[in-house]
Amino acid sequence: MTLWLCSMAVFIVSALLGGLNYVVTVLNMRTKGMKMTRLPPTVWALLITAVLGILSFPCC
Repeated sequence: MTLWLCSMAVFIVSALLGGLNYVVTVLNMRTKGMKMTRLPPTVWALLITAVLGILSFPCC
C-alpha cells in the first residue's frame, strides 16, 4: 500500500511538472510577434491537453 501511494504521488508530480513544461514552452518559444491565434492546431491541442492535465491534478 505504501509503494502504491508513493508511486501515485510521483505520477501526480510528474503530470503537473510535465503540463507546466508544455504550457511555459508554448508561451515562451513562439517567434517574435506571433499571436496565440496564429499557432497551429497541434500546438493548441497540446496546450489544451497540458492545461487539462494541470487542472485534473490539483495540489492539495
